[in-house]
Amino acid sequence: MKNKLSFLSLFTIVLVSSQQNKTTYFDRSWKETTKDNAAFYRIQETTPIDSIIYNRDFYGNGNLQNQWYSLKNNINERIGTAYWYDENGFDQNSSFTYPNSWKQDDIKKFSGVELKFSYSDGSLWNIQKILNDTHENRIYNENGNFIQTIQYQNHYKVAKVNNEQLINKDQFIEKIFWKNLQPAQEKAYQGNYFLIHVKDFDENGKLINLISPENIIEDEIFNHQQYSYKTKNGFAVEKQKIKNSNISIQQIIDYENIAYVKIGTNFDLYANEKENYKLVYDNYKVSKDKRRYRAYTIIKGKGENIFTQKDIQKENNTYQTVINTDDIKSQSIKKLQKFVAGKVFTYHDKEKNILYKSFFLTPEIFVNQRYRFGTNSSQGFGTYIVKDDDNVEKWRLQNSHYSAAFILNLNRDKPIFKLSDRSDQSFIMTKTGFYVREIPYELNSNEKIDYESVYENFNTDSFYSVAENNGKYNLYSYFGARLLDQNYDSIKTEENFVILQNNGKTEILNSKLEKLPLDNIKSYYIFGDYINVLHSNTAENLDFLGNNHIPFETITIECGTGKCYHDTAFEKKENEINWILSSSISCDSFKTIHKISFENILIEEKPLIVPVLSQSFKYTQGIIEKYNHDQDNWFIAKNGNKYGLYTYNKDSLRDKLNEDQIVEKGEKLTNKEYKKRSTVNPNNNKKKKGKAKNLIEPVVLQVYAPREYSKTNTYDKKAEAIQLLPPEYDEIKYLENEPLIVFRKDNLYGIFLYNKVPTYKKIGARVGNFIEVTDKNDKKGWLDLAANKEYYN
Repeated sequence: MKNKLSFLSLFTIVLVSSQQNKTTYFDRSWKETTKDNAAFYRIQETTPIDSIIYNRDFYGNGNLQNQWYSLKNNINERIGTAYWYDENGFDQNSSFTYPNSWKQDDIKKFSGVELKFSYSDGSLWNIQKILNDTHENRIYNENGNFIQTIQYQNHYKVAKVNNEQLINKDQFIEKIFWKNLQPAQEKAYQGNYFLIHVKDFDENGKLINLISPENIIEDEIFNHQQYSYKTKNGFAVEKQKIKNSNISIQQIIDYENIAYVKIGTNFDLYANEKENYKLVYDNYKVSKDKRRYRAYTIIKGKGENIFTQKDIQKENNTYQTVINTDDIKSQSIKKLQKFVAGKVFTYHDKEKNILYKSFFLTPEIFVNQRYRFGTNSSQGFGTYIVKDDDNVEKWRLQNSHYSAAFILNLNRDKPIFKLSDRSDQSFIMTKTGFYVREIPYELNSNEKIDYESVYENFNTDSFYSVAENNGKYNLYSYFGARLLDQNYDSIKTEENFVILQNNGKTEILNSKLEKLPLDNIKSYYIFGDYINVLHSNTAENLDFLGNNHIPFETITIECGTGKCYHDTAFEKKENEINWILSSSISCDSFKTIHKISFENILIEEKPLIVPVLSQSFKYTQGIIEKYNHDQDNWFIAKNGNKYGLYTYNKDSLRDKLNEDQIVEKGEKLTNKEYKKRSTVNPNNNKKKKGKAKNLIEPVVLQVYAPREYSKTNTYDKKAEAIQLLPPEYDEIKYLENEPLIVFRKDNLYGIFLYNKVPTYKKIGARVGNFIEVTDKNDKKGWLDLAANKEYYN
């Protein structure tokens, strides 16, 4: 077949010859039969490429059922788009594919080939041009007149119709046209995923229906008129109103005639059906699309299968419990909500020594916490927080599950909670106790809700939605309840905080929606569980309660083999003027050394290697990124009484003596000897493998000392020094334990990568992304390092 495909370049269009065709007849089971007994028939036509054929299946009434191109020896090996139709000629489906047997080279050879598709009467409808990873369709009407070109992206998405672009950055538009080329329907998707609006038009192109995001949840439309379309060969021919959707955005769902509730592995409602029962298939969901309504129910109703009481009782086992609705406590929904508010329900798994605590954080949010009794000793590889009481045995929070709490009002007075988290599933109050899933919990009057532990791990973006109304924004709960007293110009949810802006003024709320006591907020950065904020002429790190945040010490345990570690040092041999840079890479017991001579600068005194900063440094935004690129190549060299900052390109190293290499015999060094030699580079950036390392920020990594080197290869190289700062400064140095290089001239300081010339009389303390500065006129303020913007008091 590959030999045959190599001739495809001779053809512009795969022509279909009606003089060389074959007709086969099939019964309703798609078994071959005679013409008189046929329910379907197939016409197969040859093409100028003898390995490829054109297939068309027809219903007995003469309408197309399917059309596609395929390999001649296997009609299931489809080429290009296959189209399916119903018995009345309406479109059903289509899909693009290449034969499974084809390799990438076969697909490339097929690029440029054009495939002809027809209407049911055999007249030309579509010429499809294959273009490797995409294709385009040229569409003709029944009279043979060309009407439009449709271009695809990756074979499955329409990218362009005629000159109208349908894909723009993160938005995609899906369109249906009437036969007169007027738009029939338009659907817009954000991020090519979330449906954001639907527009319907009459045959004259007049807008007759608009569905906005307020009535859309995860591509489901609710509380709004909607239309469906029947199409023929891609064009709309009929429009029909759709009945109201089966979507409920209410927290409370009413059910009648529920006899049993199954909890555990599965959650099921069994409804009475005469003397037997049927399952209710409603689906309770929380949308990933963060609009006003996020929690919703797809009402599917009862299934068709019939269950006897004996069938249901068989579902009782170790992992499942069937509860008769007669055993559920009769009460109103308000009474149930009032009873559970503020209470803690617990379950102690004595065998595993695990304690579970459950409670309702709000009327809409259920929390289930898992505690383990013991010390905080680390287990396995990873990074762990170190605290003073790590050696004390006590109940320690392991994780928290958060759920949207749907209320299923069974039989008018048997309310239960259906939870969105599948691991917790449900909360049911019976006449004798409480169940979370199938596990019996107890009401523990001695326990109080630990709100700090709950909200400390509470990501506002997961629980609150921001929705727009007339150009203003508010915050909404799972079920669309408005949470703020007023609207704002913008609202942003991130980690443990909510950022509000109105008329140029910024306010910050914590995860409890309490306002932090901050005035005149100029800039802020959120780092997980705390916020770095500049306000009222001061910079602070604050936790979600507004208290000063002190980073925890962490311990990291890691393991690996074959890791490489980079060392740099300067040395000078006798009778040599210029200092040589020794750049070494150590991989386990092997060491490679590059001795680099710089051709374009003279180094009279021993330069200073710029210490490489730890990746574990907390303030990553806008700082570490600037200093981690090739930072291990930087060095400070003195020229006369002035200093400059230089680097070199490791990829541009050249052999100094035009020799392949100079190999030294392997040398073995003890730890003591290695550390002694390492004093030329005290700021080496190496981690010790397989050992626990305390990371206290900010931090500069310490010397890595392998036990021995079994082999060392040394190469003499030359390179050109690249100037980062000219040799005209009185001093160049790192701020102590800070990821910032400063340069000084005439008693003024500049910060490398931020200032082009010395600007400040004084550089003070850094608090996160803000560093205190005093300009040459003694004006004090702060430099925002992430934005490179100054704020003066």
